Amino acid sequence: MLIMDYQQLWQFILLGKNRKLNSKVNSQLKIKAYLAIESEIITLKIERQDKENIVHEDYERALLSPAMERAAGNNLKKIKDDQVFERQLEELRRRYQRWYYEIAHEYKLPTLVNLPFIVRLISF
Repeated sequence: MLIMDYQQLWQFILLGKNRKLNSKVNSQLKIKAYLAIESEIITLKIERQDKENIVHEDYERALLSPAMERAAGNNLKKIKDDQVFERQLEELRRRYQRWYYEIAHEYKLPTLVNLPFIVRLISF
């Protein structure tokens, strides 16, 4: 408690303000973002089974970045202005990327980065 910000302690303890001392984002939001990204990865994989949906062969292997972008875009449905949408989409996409790896690390979940190594271990 002694290394906490004095103003926050004063407001929380003495003034009875309901402010969080820890400004970290709720884990539930991170988990929802992780699950939304995983859902979009599955959707993209199913869509790409039809070779007609793939524009470039190089883009065929990219799944995580488009999935993060789609998950973030799904969360920004009510924005009408394109510039505001693009700005908020990029910010939310970066946040989702950070949260995705935080949740994967915290719960020891596989990601697309380490999945090939896991498959190789299983196949031995």
